Amino acid sequence: MTSDDSNMTVYDQMGNARKVVKTNGLYNNQGREYWINSKTDELYNASDVVVHLINGALVYSSEMLTPWKDEINALKSESAQAKRRK
Repeated sequence: MTSDDSNMTVYDQMGNARKVVKTNGLYNNQGREYWINSKTDELYNASDVVVHLINGALVYSSEMLTPWKDEINALKSESAQAKRRK
């Protein structure tokens, strides 16, 4: 990841650069999670998160680069073979 005062870029394991989409409402969204003990009303865990939309998927393996049509055809072929076995 690289960032400066106005941009942030995330790199996946395949070397693709994904930039934060800077449209209002799609970046710097802040969230907080609270865990509260309902018996004592004590807060025992809280975590903060900032969510950004990026301009593409993060790819972690070349196996993820198979075109979706090829994946569908492979599933159809497996399904047809399973029906023939019955």
